[in-house]
Amino acid sequence: MFGQQVIFSAANQSYGFDSMKVRTVESGFQLITIPGAPDCVAGFADFRGEIIPVCDIYKKFNLRGNVSKGMNTIFVNTSEGCLGCMVDEITEIGAVGEDLQMTLPVIAQNDKTNYVEGIIRHKNTLVTVVNPDKILAPEEWKVIHNLLKESK
Repeated sequence: MFGQQVIFSAANQSYGFDSMKVRTVESGFQLITIPGAPDCVAGFADFRGEIIPVCDIYKKFNLRGNVSKGMNTIFVNTSEGCLGCMVDEITEIGAVGEDLQMTLPVIAQNDKTNYVEGIIRHKNTLVTVVNPDKILAPEEWKVIHNLLKESK
């Protein structure tokens, strides 16, 4: 169901992206801000000649704290284009056994958790599997696309 995951941490929580959706992991580059961007967008990165929105996972997932100073950005492919996600650190890249995968309980499914594909048990911890296509809402993508059109 979930296959190979890029597991990362933010606010002492573990999350994972399907490795097939991950373009690359980068650190230490400059972000530019564009007024009017959604609150969860920390800025935009010039990534290999392409302007990519970068999401602050702490803000988007409503986590306490801030991304650590040695922040890493995972660039993932979405149906709307590439999206950068600022995280504390990449902890592992590896396959997940089918017997360790669970779906999100119905009681926890709502508009604020629609980015969650499921949960895996990995090395005695629970990892929230994130669907990159659902991190940003369609309205947020619309604002981003309009801002990028205007800035050209």
